[in-house]
Amino acid sequence: MKSALKLYYATGNSDLPVNCVWLAGTVHVVLSSSSSQTASQASSSAVPSNTGTSTDFNDSTVRMHLRGRPLVFHAPSDYPLAAVEHPQKAPTEHLELEWVYGYRGRDCRSNLYVQASGEVLYFMAAVGIVLNRLTRTQRHYRQHTDDIKVMAVHPNGVVVATGQSQCHDKQLGRAHIRVWNSETMETMAVVGESAGTFDRGFCCIGFSRRKSGSLLFAVDEGNDHTLSVWDWNRSKRLAEARSHGDAILCGSFCPADDRTVVLAGKQHVTFWTLDGGKLTKKSGLFEKHAKPRFVTCLAFTDNHDLITGDSNGSIIVWSSGTMDDICHAI
Repeated sequence: MKSALKLYYATGNSDLPVNCVWLAGTVHVVLSSSSSQTASQASSSAVPSNTGTSTDFNDSTVRMHLRGRPLVFHAPSDYPLAAVEHPQKAPTEHLELEWVYGYRGRDCRSNLYVQASGEVLYFMAAVGIVLNRLTRTQRHYRQHTDDIKVMAVHPNGVVVATGQSQCHDKQLGRAHIRVWNSETMETMAVVGESAGTFDRGFCCIGFSRRKSGSLLFAVDEGNDHTLSVWDWNRSKRLAEARSHGDAILCGSFCPADDRTVVLAGKQHVTFWTLDGGKLTKKSGLFEKHAKPRFVTCLAFTDNHDLITGDSNGSIIVWSSGTMDDICHAI
């Protein structure tokens, strides 16, 4: 099939049904969820990642790979499918993104933030969204090439970091982090886009907590859940280390020390210190308290004590002095 193709897609799920409009031999494709989860324009001029296509005249379908994903397009019953075999001019019409429906919460955390202005930050599919609740309007950041899985907000409340998963076709997009301005929607930095920097996607990311917010940590979804710390303004990696083989659910820089990162997940809380280009680990000890199956969330008090919540239903306070010692448990 040599005819031009323009793709407008709206999904974080490659199994959603496909609605096709066939115009003068050109395929215009809109992917849509039956549950109306989202509707977003990913690209106005996407090109198939490999040119292998096949046409089945018996069931009126065209099969192809687009951005590394296998897709099946169904023609209307009264459309002459043979016309698809011949090149045609692409229509001049384009879709403009106005509203993204839905919110991704089923398989990711730290995915919803409220800014000082009252605007709400979140993401769906490959789109970063800034929602103005008063005017019922959205602004969209659309520079990602695959699903966003993590988000972090800078201490200034304006700068945002979002991390995407690796595309099915690695050549079309690797796992990386994009830092952008939520007011202008302009990209400020791209972190780790080169080959092999991050594995698969991200468990969590976060800015350093002091006002400068010059550091960014990331934990990828590889088997070793590699932790790396970056000077994001320069897209420079300062250190990395294998963090933990088990699942990591949350993490944060310590607000009192930009060189300490706390990670938590399956049966662990770990404290990482950046020193001289190296990351060193210290494990939190639950002592007489039952070790939970999962530590699911963490936060800091005003005096910088760490608070963790876990699957046992316990809330544990870790002393800011030693960080790895429990000073109170509920």
